[in-house]
Amino acid sequence: PGLKTTSEETGKMEDEIKLIDLNNEELQQDTNPNSTEEPEERAPPRVVSIWKMIAVAFLLTSGGPFGVEPSVATAGPLVALLAFIILPIIYCLPQALMTAELGTMISENGGYVIWIERGFGRFIGYLNSMNRLCCNICDLAVYPVLFTDYLTTPSGAPLLNNGYNYLLKLGMVSTVGVLNVIGLELVGIASAIFTAIILTPFIIEAGYPDVVENLNPSVWVETTSLKHMQWALFFSVLLWNYTGWDQLGAIADPFH
Repeated sequence: PGLKTTSEETGKMEDEIKLIDLNNEELQQDTNPNSTEEPEERAPPRVVSIWKMIAVAFLLTSGGPFGVEPSVATAGPLVALLAFIILPIIYCLPQALMTAELGTMISENGGYVIWIERGFGRFIGYLNSMNRLCCNICDLAVYPVLFTDYLTTPSGAPLLNNGYNYLLKLGMVSTVGVLNVIGLELVGIASAIFTAIILTPFIIEAGYPDVVENLNPSVWVETTSLKHMQWALFFSVLLWNYTGWDQLGAIADPFH
């Protein structure tokens, strides 16, 4: 019996040595540059860099200070400034964290459509898709109008007549549509360019002598009386300017 046990142990040791040698050979083949075996597939490189992602996120959410004037006019500078400071913490941060978690866990280009479908089923996912489609149709139509409204002369008169305004709006919609059809790489480049164009006037204005001389911080603490505050308009404008974080999930796959 003792000899039998010793023979079995020797056989096991020989099998283990053969297995170690086989693993070493496989490792050498993997690391050998002259190996004829095909290498394993590697993950595709990121289509969107971190800076392009930031530009896309900026345009999908804030897009600049355009359109926030009604919030100041309806509640006063102090309430508006407090809202601009507090809302990003209590409203934007949870959305951003949710998008980051779901976008990395489900790194597909469907974004919130896939998230809802996997969490609540196909029917609720379909309702969510239709709801977002209607929302985007109404929301995206605002931006060409808002852009052309800012094109005024120093006296406040429209810079373009109705015909040219219409052509400009149509050109904007067509350009954005073509960019999305061509691919995400071009969308990221265009987003970075648009972000620079949007922020440049405000950077220049901040150092403009007339602006600095006429700056009056005392008006920042003024408020509108509670009786005359238009809370519905105030919050709708603010929330509209801080939404859109979940749309970043639609480009989670190339970024991930």
